[in-house]
Amino acid sequence: MLQGAGAAVAGPTGLALLTLAFEGERRRRAFGLYSTVTGLGASAGMVLGGVLTWLGDWRWSLLVNVPIGLAIIFTGLRTLGLRGDATRARSLGLPSALLVTLAVTSGVYGLVHAAEKGWGDGATLGSLAASVVLWGVLLVVDRRAAEPLLPGAIFADRDRAGAFVNLLLLAAVLTGFLIYPVQYLQNVLGFDALESGCAILPFGAALLVSTQALAKLVATVDLRVRAVVGLLVVLVGISWLTLLDEHSSYATGVLPQIVLIGLGVGVAIIPFNLVILTTAPPEHAGVTAGVLQTALTIGGSVGLAVLLIPFTDGTGAADTISRVFVWASLITVLAILATLAFWFGPGASKASPAADE
Repeated sequence: MLQGAGAAVAGPTGLALLTLAFEGERRRRAFGLYSTVTGLGASAGMVLGGVLTWLGDWRWSLLVNVPIGLAIIFTGLRTLGLRGDATRARSLGLPSALLVTLAVTSGVYGLVHAAEKGWGDGATLGSLAASVVLWGVLLVVDRRAAEPLLPGAIFADRDRAGAFVNLLLLAAVLTGFLIYPVQYLQNVLGFDALESGCAILPFGAALLVSTQALAKLVATVDLRVRAVVGLLVVLVGISWLTLLDEHSSYATGVLPQIVLIGLGVGVAIIPFNLVILTTAPPEHAGVTAGVLQTALTIGGSVGLAVLLIPFTDGTGAADTISRVFVWASLITVLAILATLAFWFGPGASKASPAADE
């Protein structure tokens, strides 16, 4: 809980600082680097966690966060300091924050319970219904608040709203992709913690290539077109993983697919971040960054819960892993359809978002 609270403060603040500190091409490069670090952090954590578990104990993967956190604090103090320009006090919006927490928790619990007990179970239906009600109450409370937790201006722009939806769906696919293949590698192919962590490393390498090298080559292409192309590449990689079974090998059944997914994510995620952060009203820069981070977190949590349903519907990872990626493919298709509807559908703007950047 404390880690989540700290991330909720630090993550949006860092994004807001990027928005305010850079302009034009430097801002695009800053957001591109942010997208790279975000993706690489997830895959690097898998590798480092595997190394530490292999060398000692799984608890080491938690303990290592202490020196890393201290290093981040020291770096922040040296580069940012403790003093800044005068800021305006803003309500914490505790009732809305509590409602969001309860709504997400109830929804995720309902999905996890569905994987264990089925969709007809009373606790499953009750949790999902409670989540829907809590989201509705949140909308009412926020509408009456002087300073709402989720200002309507953030979602008023069609391009920005579409980018939020797609980040939510992409996070659902990406988080599941980083977790469930490891279960397959360890339980079916017999990889240990170190080997399975290193096996995911090519995803990070592909992500780095696509966010740094490929991004420069396609810099003149419309952001919306780049996002769709990236999602299509992700769909190819995810769909390819549906062929996994007990006879598959890492070299042909996993490696090419995760490289494709890394390339696709790198191409797609930068446009989404750029559209959200560069088109947001300046007075809502911090709140917009917070909603972006929340979308990634909620999308990942919901994605894990949703994909747990097909993963547990069988006798083992070899039997269920293909169904996991069938579901992940459907989520990716939904993301592509949402992109087309928001950005290219009737009434959509013809101008590229953030073109003035």
